This record gives sequence, C-alpha cells and structure tokens, in this order.
Amino acid sequence: MKKLVLGIISITFAFYVQAQDINTLFKEASNLELKFKDDEALVKYNQILALDENNVKALIKVTELSCATGARNKDVNAKKVLFTTALKYAQKAVSLANNNADAYAALATANGKMTEVETDKKLVVAYVKEIKINADNALSINANHALA
Repeated sequence: MKKLVLGIISITFAFYVQAQDINTLFKEASNLELKFKDDEALVKYNQILALDENNVKALIKVTELSCATGARNKDVNAKKVLFTTALKYAQKAVSLANNNADAYAALATANGKMTEVETDKKLVVAYVKEIKINADNALSINANHALA
C-alpha cells in the first residue's frame, strides 16, 4: 500500500513539475516576443512541444513565429522549410482543436505563406482555396477574430 501511495505521489509530482516547466517556458517565450526576439521565442515554444507535443497554444505560436521568421528570411529554401513547418503545426493544431479560431487563422496564414514559395500553379491555387476555407472557419467560430 505504501508503494502504491508513493507511486501516485511520484506521478503527480512529475506532472506538476512538467506543468511548471511549460508555464515557465510560455512566460519566457512571451517575454522574448515582446523584445522582438522571435528566433529565441521559437526555440522556447519548440521546447514546450518537446514536453507536450499536443499543446495547441504552442503549436499556434510556432506556426505564427515560423511564418514571421520565414517572411524575413532571404533564402528561399529556408523560407520553404519554415513555411512547411508552420503548415504542419497549424494542421495539427486544427486537428486537435477544431473549435479554436486561432488555430484556423494560423492555418490560413501558413497556407498564405506557402503561396510565396510554391512554384506549381495548381498547388498555389489549392493553398489559396485553403486560405479562404480556414479564414471562414476562424470567423464562424469568432466573427471578430483579428487575424481572420
């Protein structure tokens, strides 16, 4: 019985420590964003995803920062990698939280960024259609959403 209680306490403590780490990382990342240190904030959000790969807020932030960082990057290949990563994370955020306007807005943004690096005209058209669909989804959830 003692071992069972100690086991439960250990598991509870482990979850508490992880939650504390995630909250700390969110605060650090947010402070870095306020200082316009997007690259460093992106690292922090990726650390959150390493602890909790299904954290929707972190998935959305990685999407947003990957799009912003990619937009400033002059190397087309680096842009494509960042935008593809953003698209992947945005799709995951929507699949985990299909009632989250921010997730749909991030997905619309990532699709928009893909049009900047895609050379296949049919894929560009498909991305543009996805922008409209996802922006509409964001607005259907929150009609006043600033990013949609």
